Amino acid sequence: MAAEKPTYPAPRQDPVTGEPLVITRLEGPTTGIAIEGRFTFGSGSRLDLLSPEHLAFVEVFIKSRGIIKDVEAELGISYPTVRARLDEVIRAMGYAPYADATPPAEGTPLSPEQERRAILADVAAGRIAAREAAVYLRVGSPKGDVEMRIGRRSRRDERETPETESK
Repeated sequence: MAAEKPTYPAPRQDPVTGEPLVITRLEGPTTGIAIEGRFTFGSGSRLDLLSPEHLAFVEVFIKSRGIIKDVEAELGISYPTVRARLDEVIRAMGYAPYADATPPAEGTPLSPEQERRAILADVAAGRIAAREAAVYLRVGSPKGDVEMRIGRRSRRDERETPETESK
């Protein structure tokens, strides 16, 4: 039996033009039977568009069930780096990550999902603290309405502390 030739991962893009490559010949490794034609990579899924590095990240992300702290720990990278890599993967698949989405016009009422995303974007950009965002998300109201409720609730909580009840 002849020594088997090593196999390598197939490049997916033409190194000169960047266009996707087409597979024109497939060969059985032990039989030597060859099939010629025009074949594509993968299943036609958007995942086929990802580089090996992106696929490795997606594998860790899925294994971690999307829990960014677990991804951080496994890859030894920071939260912003995890988010940046996730955005890269989203773009490579042909989608626009939330950060790239155009914001609604000023004064347009937001849907609950848009409000939630806006709050999370504010946290990511450092405009509000995570603790403040948690309150907004828990209450489920527009930020202006929540600020009024937070103020009333915190004063009520101060009145109901054990120290004031015993006096």
